[in-house]
Amino acid sequence: MAIDTTPTIRRFLLGEMDEKHFALQMTDPLKRAFYTQIRRAEPIAPEHPLRSAQIDEMLQDFFSGQKLSAREAGLLKHSLLHDPANMLYTQRFFDEIETMKNYVPPAGVNTGKDWLPQLGISSAVQRRAFSGFFRPAYMLAAAILIFAVLFVYRTGNAPNALPDITFDDHLPVDYIGYMQRGAGTTDGDVPLSFRDAFREGMADYLTLDYAAARSAWKKAETTARQLAQAHDPLPVMVRDFYFYSGLNDLALALSKKSPPETARKTTLLNEAAHYLRLSAEQKSVALYYRALIAARLGQISKARALLQKIPQKDPYYSFRTILESKLMAEKEK
Repeated sequence: MAIDTTPTIRRFLLGEMDEKHFALQMTDPLKRAFYTQIRRAEPIAPEHPLRSAQIDEMLQDFFSGQKLSAREAGLLKHSLLHDPANMLYTQRFFDEIETMKNYVPPAGVNTGKDWLPQLGISSAVQRRAFSGFFRPAYMLAAAILIFAVLFVYRTGNAPNALPDITFDDHLPVDYIGYMQRGAGTTDGDVPLSFRDAFREGMADYLTLDYAAARSAWKKAETTARQLAQAHDPLPVMVRDFYFYSGLNDLALALSKKSPPETARKTTLLNEAAHYLRLSAEQKSVALYYRALIAARLGQISKARALLQKIPQKDPYYSFRTILESKLMAEKEK
């Protein structure tokens, strides 16, 4: 059963909860992006109360480009705060999408028309499913394809141009909750002080305040090292601590808004590589970012070796091939 997050959303839209606290409570990145856009808008009172069909169209606009117009965001803000039915309708829409993403249909069933009605999915959400957009494989493939296209666009067409990307306006990797990230030892003996520091830094990371996240996580580094020495494998929260610390330092190193000096950038890249290695994370996303860091440091052979570990059927294989093409003319430093 879905958790009723209406009180949290209402407090957030009213300005009674800041974005960092909301980011920790609303772990679904789509929901977080949707309600954050609405919160930042000025409310606009409609001439007539919004109907569910109108809200449905606005949700379609959001899912098409993950962006609402200023007018749409303003109308939704007024409607969600003044019409409880529309607040519940919007929440149900997201909950049903989450159900669809997590549901595995029976063997031999290939189309949403066969199984979505059995889940109680509304017709509005079903229409999107019938296009294939919300089916998990399509969603993942679409996300990877879109990001890969942006990647090529931003890095240019020169085969020897290393990726010139930045994470000033989007996260390297969103936080999906450490309980969902795979096997590891229990976090029962992870001290409360470490948990609090991790959550504090994660709230900063999720709102793109990478400098504040680094400051918060540095305070917990000694505890993380002690926990890592005492456990094999790592507690999941400690693994996530190292994984996201690495991504956070990478974001700081590649920042365009606050570009670090050359020496500082090298330090951040080396620390990012160190943290990602300590995380013992062997998933393709970690391998890709370690390769990107190695390339930035001029460690071309190492970058190529890391990329070779990403299998052909993996969603990150497209990133692998793009980065490999950029490394063809690079020389070892």
